[in-house]
Amino acid sequence: MSKQQQLEFLLRDCADVLAKNSIESLAKLKNKTIYIAGGTGFVGTWVATLVDYLNQHHSFNTKLYILSRHSDAFQQMAPHLQAAKEIELISKDVRNVFELPNDVNYVLHLACSPDSRSHISNPLDTASIIADGTKNLLSVARYCPKLENILYLSSASIYGHQALSLSNIAEDFLGSAPKPTLITSTYAEAKRYAELLCTIFRSQYRLPIVIARPFAFVGPFQSLERPWAINNFMHDALQDKPVNVLGDGKTIRSYLYGSDVAYWVLNMLANAASGETYNLGSDQEIDLIDLANLIAVEAQSEGKVSFADRTTMAPQASRLVPAIERAKIDLKLKVTVDLKAAISKTLEWNHLCKL
Repeated sequence: MSKQQQLEFLLRDCADVLAKNSIESLAKLKNKTIYIAGGTGFVGTWVATLVDYLNQHHSFNTKLYILSRHSDAFQQMAPHLQAAKEIELISKDVRNVFELPNDVNYVLHLACSPDSRSHISNPLDTASIIADGTKNLLSVARYCPKLENILYLSSASIYGHQALSLSNIAEDFLGSAPKPTLITSTYAEAKRYAELLCTIFRSQYRLPIVIARPFAFVGPFQSLERPWAINNFMHDALQDKPVNVLGDGKTIRSYLYGSDVAYWVLNMLANAASGETYNLGSDQEIDLIDLANLIAVEAQSEGKVSFADRTTMAPQASRLVPAIERAKIDLKLKVTVDLKAAISKTLEWNHLCKL
């Protein structure tokens, strides 16, 4: 029963996001082929879900090649896509791709997990997947005879520290780069280098390349075991435990829901001009205290919000909120799922996954 309920849940989300946006803005993707590198994570699964909906309900006839080192995990996470004849899974490391299918029109490069635990435990592999993987993928993309656009998902981490006094980070922000002498900068520095590679390939080989910088996301297909505050809060609330906040709770974040993420990515892939860079996220900010309280209320949790021992566990307050005016103006993009609805939907999804 839960599998059918999960499918109906996703169908509603896809229908809602398309009803609040222009389907015609995605028309360039009709009868085309998209190659997604690293396509079995949160973003890739959402993109595949929305494309499958467009195929089934709007006759898009869009084909997907989904490349991943962990295609078996994708089959478990996205059983609703197993019967999709337009989707072909390819089990391979992005660093070992030697050619792309001749019918590829669009390339979406998502490879490398944003999970900081893997960045610390295996920094060399993290840097290699990002740097070597990007160079390799762009090299083989040069020979695609029908290529129309490439979208590279970088990271908001390339901006470094956002001052608490700075309300939003715009795409031209240059205030605080990550420190390359810190092992914790591995992911961010590799992403910065990958952006440079995109610039080089665009200039030297005239490859059409767009860069998107993701901020924080929330929604189905995101494990509550991920080491991020919103995931930890929901994990606590769903178990009727006190929602535990580290530090003083003054850290500020924003979250874009999965269906919005998928629509934004497809819109950028179809319509963004080569050489452009866009922030990918919500500008609806919230501090962790309010976030914890909102989650506890939405989950109807019996537990209360609690604070960890601040003398031993007090991370420095930080702020990470994008400016999204460029995406709004250039591509007419908007946030259609507000944070309260995004949390409610994510909690409902995780409840369905337990059934």
